[in-house]
Amino acid sequence: STAGLFTWTPTNTTVTSLSINVIDSSGFASSLDVNIKLCGCQNGGTCNNNDPAISDTANRFELKSCTCSSGYSGVLCSEDEDSCATNNPCDSRVTCTDLPPPATGPTGVSCGPCPTGFTGDGQFCIRDVCASNPCQQKCDFASPTTHACSCNTGYVLNTTDNMSCIDINECDSNPCVANLQTCVNTPGSFRCDCLSGLVPNNVTGCTDFNECT
Repeated sequence: STAGLFTWTPTNTTVTSLSINVIDSSGFASSLDVNIKLCGCQNGGTCNNNDPAISDTANRFELKSCTCSSGYSGVLCSEDEDSCATNNPCDSRVTCTDLPPPATGPTGVSCGPCPTGFTGDGQFCIRDVCASNPCQQKCDFASPTTHACSCNTGYVLNTTDNMSCIDINECDSNPCVANLQTCVNTPGSFRCDCLSGLVPNNVTGCTDFNECT
């Protein structure tokens, strides 16, 4: 420009040499070989001024190396770091999906479900010994090779086979109001019915029904 200002904006990081030659109105010439030190880090990466990724002394060109932001990699931090490839925490039988930056490392992936017959969070899968439904009601996973059966409320485990469940007869403990109610055992529970001639109330459970009114 007429002010003597020269501006150059590189469009890529290819090794480039730059020389400036000028001649004044009196015909005197001068030249300047420019040392190029280029920082091309992307996605929030920072340049390491004392550690060039490319150094071409013949062309006086340096491309600075980059310290990449979390989740990015590559010379210029232009690549989404594949955490599944570099730090896959998933079980070998599970599909690993890389998550977008800034997630990285073990937290930068999503592990799929464990395969059929296995249980776990996707990072760890162990054989599910309850998958074959060995219990009548509940199967509690104990280890890759053992399980324990348990029962729903109102039932007790049959100690003969440790698999089936026996209904508890709650009426054996006389839970209903004596002389007012009769206990009826039901599967897994019970109910208290009023005796003949009585109707339910919220105080004593049952009260006399006045047939004369």
